[in-house]
Amino acid sequence: MPNPGPAYTAFFKDKANAPFVHDILYNITYGIDVPLLENSTSTIKQGAPAIICATKPGQVMWRDVDGVNQDGYTDCLQAGAAGHALLGIRIIILCPDFFSFPVQPPRSKSQCLTVDPQHTNQFEGDGFSFSRYQIWVLLHELAHVYIFVANGGLSDFYWVNECLNLPANESLMNAQSFNYYVANLFLGCIDLPQVGANTPSGQASRVELLETDDNGTVAAANMTRARNWTVSDVEVFGAYNGTESP
Repeated sequence: MPNPGPAYTAFFKDKANAPFVHDILYNITYGIDVPLLENSTSTIKQGAPAIICATKPGQVMWRDVDGVNQDGYTDCLQAGAAGHALLGIRIIILCPDFFSFPVQPPRSKSQCLTVDPQHTNQFEGDGFSFSRYQIWVLLHELAHVYIFVANGGLSDFYWVNECLNLPANESLMNAQSFNYYVANLFLGCIDLPQVGANTPSGQASRVELLETDDNGTVAAANMTRARNWTVSDVEVFGAYNGTESP
């Protein structure tokens, strides 16, 4: 469109960043190949992100930066996550919780988040309802991979009002910002917070978000998360069914 719509304005703010947002979503949609890091020992140097379903121990394992063996399935259970991405080696692990989620929400405006009537520059609630569907878990993790390939960025702010509050450049590194943007378009939501609007007299200002929201990255409450592990500090020694390695 010649001008940003309300969802773009809310989550990405700066019209100049539209080409980057377009490219990330295009790459996700078409499964564009991404390169492995140059120091990878794999014979497969590029390809679309690999998705591994962790349904039991031993399917995908690696050594972390301290040389400690890690197991994707155990890691899922300990973190309470629906999925996470191993960045740099383009692996996405889908956790057992992922399979308990519906595929996608009904395509209806009734599923849209509600603007807080007392603070029209923010939503009511945490926004996690937008993430308890398989389609949004996949989008979140794929966004992490393609953003990392594009600019090395990793930001994992998750609550919807945290994402609204991000500066324009940081929103480009935040996977959940892409999730909220696409989800609003998918559902046809048009009633979004007035980002940057003046606070009505007698109401709390926008800085309240930094004081009341959990603004740590990769918080324990996150339904999905990302790990900034690269091939240089992670040795993957088992994947899928043990017969295929990345």
